[in-house]
Amino acid sequence: MVDNGSQDNSVNLALSHPLKPIVIKLEKNYGFARAVNLGIENSKSSLVAVLNNDAFPDRNWLKNLLLSAQAHPEMDFFASLVLRAEERERVESAGVGWNLQARAEPLFENQVLSPFLKNYEVFLASGTAVFFRRALWEELGGFDEDYFAYLEDVGFFLKARISGKRGMLVKEAVVYHFGARTELEDRKGKKPIESSQRVYLIARNRWWLVWEHLPLSIIFLLFPLIIWGWFRGLGYHLLISRQIVPFLRGSWAGIFSFPHRQKVRKKVFSLWKIKKTRLIKFMKKGFWELE
Repeated sequence: MVDNGSQDNSVNLALSHPLKPIVIKLEKNYGFARAVNLGIENSKSSLVAVLNNDAFPDRNWLKNLLLSAQAHPEMDFFASLVLRAEERERVESAGVGWNLQARAEPLFENQVLSPFLKNYEVFLASGTAVFFRRALWEELGGFDEDYFAYLEDVGFFLKARISGKRGMLVKEAVVYHFGARTELEDRKGKKPIESSQRVYLIARNRWWLVWEHLPLSIIFLLFPLIIWGWFRGLGYHLLISRQIVPFLRGSWAGIFSFPHRQKVRKKVFSLWKIKKTRLIKFMKKGFWELE
């Protein structure tokens, strides 16, 4: 367990647990990406499961992920079925898409859980609860710690896709999630998702994802849609969340970061194996029947 500078009783609870977990206690919050990297660095398994501290799994969650990894050696990562903890019949995400507006899009979000949901091949996975092969993490160089938090999981699995890796949903691997419950100790909006620091980081990191993962030809092709997505965010934070200042600050930091993200961009493009047409296809839909 990696404790990211918590001020509650988390560490003592972990140390007193019968399983005697290894606890890595950090003196302050270094962000989700660094915490996950530290946890994996200090593990030994060839398979890795990541679970957020505001999520709790069904008792067979890990078993079902392991069985899927054994049954599908062609897959490199496995998305959990994340349900809302407050409404256990409603989906938070069943894999993740990254749409033509370059916005992360939880698949099947807000839909009532259906028996017809299949173990689709999904574009990306949520870091809330995910399973992947350690070799993937090593090949991609881990999660990008510059992101601090929010969308670093999208960036990680985008790199995986770009390098030709594949992932799938495991609908039997169920997790219940209390969304956006991490305390950032800053000015709050009306909802947990409207913390000013969270708004800033997401606004900035969205542009980092564009600059780092899309060829210029696709950026030019999709630019009107990307800008439309940005205006949607502008309207939301101007009229509803009232967090317009952190949104504009984050957007400014992201839009003008293109020269500063070139080193990351070059590393990502050195991994490039996916066809551009397939990338756009996944951006349009986000999931497909297993081949």
